[in-house]
Amino acid sequence: MADTSALQDVLSYIQREWTVMTEENCVPVQVALQLMDSSSLGRAHQSDQFSQTYKQLQKALQAVVNEHLQDFSSTLGTFHAIQASLRESQNRMNALRHEQLQAIPEKLEGTPTNKPIYQFLENLDLSSPMVDDASRNPEVDTFYYIHLLLEALGKMDQLELAVSSIEQRMPTELFRLVERTNAEIELRHRDAVRPSPSIAKGDDGLGLADDDLRETIISDLLCTLYSKFQAIAEAHRVLHEVITGMLQRKNIEEASPLTGGFKELWKLYQNERVFMFSHIDSTTPELASAQDDLEAILKTSVPGLVSESRRLMLVEPSVFNMTYLLAPSLSFIQRLKEIVPSTAKIDINNLTSFLDDFLVNVFHPQLDEALTDLSAQIFIELDAFQQDPQSADGSKRPIFKQPGQLQEEAELLITYTHETPLEPSDLISDRKSIASLCLLYNSMKWLVRQLSRLRRLVDDDHSSEPDIITRPGGRRGVQWILQDPRQTRTDPSTVYLPLTKDNVASYDATLTSYEELATSVLLTLHMEIRATLILHVTKSLRNNYLLSQPIAVPDPGLLSLNGDLVAFDEILSTHLLRLPAHRPAAASTQPAPGSRAPRSHEHAFVTTGLAILVDTMLVRNAGQIGAMNRTGCDRMRLNMLVLQQNLNSIDRGHGDGHPPHPHSVFHRSPEYFDLFLAGPDAILRQAAEEKKSSGGGGGGGDGTPFVFGYDALKVLLELCYSENLASDRREVAVQAKKALNDHLFALSEQTWEAR
Repeated sequence: MADTSALQDVLSYIQREWTVMTEENCVPVQVALQLMDSSSLGRAHQSDQFSQTYKQLQKALQAVVNEHLQDFSSTLGTFHAIQASLRESQNRMNALRHEQLQAIPEKLEGTPTNKPIYQFLENLDLSSPMVDDASRNPEVDTFYYIHLLLEALGKMDQLELAVSSIEQRMPTELFRLVERTNAEIELRHRDAVRPSPSIAKGDDGLGLADDDLRETIISDLLCTLYSKFQAIAEAHRVLHEVITGMLQRKNIEEASPLTGGFKELWKLYQNERVFMFSHIDSTTPELASAQDDLEAILKTSVPGLVSESRRLMLVEPSVFNMTYLLAPSLSFIQRLKEIVPSTAKIDINNLTSFLDDFLVNVFHPQLDEALTDLSAQIFIELDAFQQDPQSADGSKRPIFKQPGQLQEEAELLITYTHETPLEPSDLISDRKSIASLCLLYNSMKWLVRQLSRLRRLVDDDHSSEPDIITRPGGRRGVQWILQDPRQTRTDPSTVYLPLTKDNVASYDATLTSYEELATSVLLTLHMEIRATLILHVTKSLRNNYLLSQPIAVPDPGLLSLNGDLVAFDEILSTHLLRLPAHRPAAASTQPAPGSRAPRSHEHAFVTTGLAILVDTMLVRNAGQIGAMNRTGCDRMRLNMLVLQQNLNSIDRGHGDGHPPHPHSVFHRSPEYFDLFLAGPDAILRQAAEEKKSSGGGGGGGDGTPFVFGYDALKVLLELCYSENLASDRREVAVQAKKALNDHLFALSEQTWEAR
């Protein structure tokens, strides 16, 4: 209490001597100017008194803080001790494995109604007040019970209060419902939900492992949760209809606040983050209740001490979970459309608008980030160029792990651009910007390398802190001590920056930020050249390939693309070629006459796999070709040849004088368009071969049969008949349509088992 008394004395003194500082309209600058004014009108003579009062106030406040801080620290220690005791009790309870808890049904939320809601609404008569039927058991007829309660509340003039209470409790109750459902699913899948060593065993970190397990858990969660949401919605529909009928009996035709609950419920459904799971473990029901009581006490006494949410993360967050989230969500919304009352002022056609926002604002950016991470892993992983242990599943010969990842990256990029088509404005059109990005990458890597050499961790006792000096004008600064330059030249290791345990973390964080910037630049270059390819090749596929006479020149757009690719590659060769920091004096950095300098690892990361991307695009996007005849196919093959030669010259990993690198050769697309020239029967024979192989995915240029699949072969059949289907002669078009349908039916039979 002495500290509090000291504070009161200081405050009383301020009230008495410095009243101007306590007034609402006080201007501190004006007071400061008065304290600097040494005239008879100023208060410079009180400057020392003002400073002394300020110091006394600070000292008194610090004493008060110290007094309460001790109590707060004691509370923290008590809380952690109690929490440790609870955790120990939880472990003992888990050891007993009370499996019977999992068999206890959710009596309040899990009990279905005896009647579907539409039967209840059909028999609902609201033209006159309700008469209680003593023979009906309200405990097993929920809708009847709600109707009975509302009528009773209306007669007691308590309806408005009851509806207001429901609306106020809805957010809290809905949140608790989600938490209870989360805990319920955790109990069902206790062993699967516990942290597993999947990442240590080779998980890619992108959430692509254990697909079956993730699908099971997510589907169970959503089915359970949405069934409860549906039951709540049905109860609110009854609430809405009964209240509306009661208002109509009172001749209240206009919209009333009493009937707005269903609209508020729908807002809560949208706002509830169903798919976001916290990292704090759930507990058994008994322990959860005890911890809830403890946390309630702590929240009351020390606000902000404990977290609001304790949801368990059932599955690893991943953008690829969208595969399992979307279908149940859409199904729930369709069921909800049948429950929404017509007078609720909810546009049922816009119920999916929040999902649209989710796809645009959340899903697409996260998918973009996942693609970026996948691209980075191709060359960052230490085993990228070791033999892939799974290569025997898709090729007769061993292959590097990297090409399989390049193929996967190509598939993901093509899928992404199907959903979000590229525009010319998405590309970096200025070549100087590409060169600047290369220089930025080199600068960041050089800076990290130089700063890393200066880094030296020392003990706190041996750290040599520079002297703090006062410069002219009262400014404080650091006095650096110069070393002998001769010693620096003979022993560069003498120049270093001593870092202690207290400041090394911030220094390392700075180096990490520079490394991350360099990585972002390299990934930008990696994606930029691929986006350029995708945009121009897509545009080329949409050209006219229904030609009346041969054209001996390739597509001008592809010639322009080749020029852009060559320029891009030259910029990388000039600005992204990293030389060793130290090399023997006799070592030559010039390539042999007539040969090209080997690419740096960064250059290879940007350009390797371009042919795989184009080769995949020509097959996956063949459906964008409107129509094609044999002459048009010849021009397509000419375009492919021009692209092939250019990409082969760019992907020069083995240098000149060596056969083309497998990454820079088109494998699938030449065979694909050869099937077009061979005709529909050859396409069906290809389908039969694929059916025999039953999904053996070769096509690596080693004699393994290609597997195109039903969709690609279907597009090829449609292109075979596209010229006759576009004929002005009706009989030709009709015959072509019939022949196409026959071949498509045969194709479906051939590939059905494979699909």
